[in-house]
Amino acid sequence: AEGTSYAIVPYVDPIHMGSVCGIVGAGGNVGAVGFGLGFRQLDYENAFLIMGGSIVASSFLSLFLVIPGFSGIVWGKNRHVDQETGKVYKPSAHSTNKAKMASPASDKFI
Repeated sequence: AEGTSYAIVPYVDPIHMGSVCGIVGAGGNVGAVGFGLGFRQLDYENAFLIMGGSIVASSFLSLFLVIPGFSGIVWGKNRHVDQETGKVYKPSAHSTNKAKMASPASDKFI
């Protein structure tokens, strides 16, 4: 689960990637402290039920995650977004190969 969380970090907001990395990293620490306190204060059965319920709920909410420029699981469409500026651009007809798609400088921004 941790790999999926950190794998989408560069796509969430390329311009503010450091802030997003900090928030994602801090979320792991908050979860560790919260579940540690849960296991300390509750019996194991209730602690595992709370942990399992929160994992199922957060997994369900991930269905509605939409990253700008990419289609989501439920809705959205793929768009071409410049990773440095975050602007949406319209690829030209001659930019179908991978080398051109990596460098959108010749394409027109919308």
